[in-house]
Amino acid sequence: MALNAVLGDTNQNSYVTELEADSYFEDRAYSDKWDELDDLSKEPLLILCSRTIDWYVKWKGFKKSADQPMEWPRTSVILRDGSTVSDSVLPKAVKIAVFEQVLFSIDKDPTLTDPLIGLEEIKVSTLSLRAKPDQSGKRTTSKSSIPEKVWKILEDLRSSSSFGVVRLMRG
Repeated sequence: MALNAVLGDTNQNSYVTELEADSYFEDRAYSDKWDELDDLSKEPLLILCSRTIDWYVKWKGFKKSADQPMEWPRTSVILRDGSTVSDSVLPKAVKIAVFEQVLFSIDKDPTLTDPLIGLEEIKVSTLSLRAKPDQSGKRTTSKSSIPEKVWKILEDLRSSSSFGVVRLMRG
């Protein structure tokens, strides 16, 4: 399937074009890996990265049309400063997020799952494998399909609502 970055089109499969990506990476340091890709590899990678972001990000607002294949354009997207995003534009942050996701994904498929995710230790008889502690000191394996940098780029466009349990203690 050919890349289609026409916002809201019923056949849209990417948020960016190859030309936009070439332009972005021309000015970005440490983007040699993009330049080394052949033209046949670039379009599928842009499609994959656009879809990966759509799969994992819970966006603010609502799809503009129920029959659009991608999550953008969206309505009712309100930013932290109180301004709204027009339902006829794709925010620049989404495009930048796709470009950064591309760099993260060039050498590996971010959609593959790791069967060891969440494990702290594996022990078979006398053989023991233990996960290296992370910055918080917690020992666990993890793999993210989207790097922290991309989450930060999209911070103002994604929903931060989450459900959880809060323990209340009476003093």
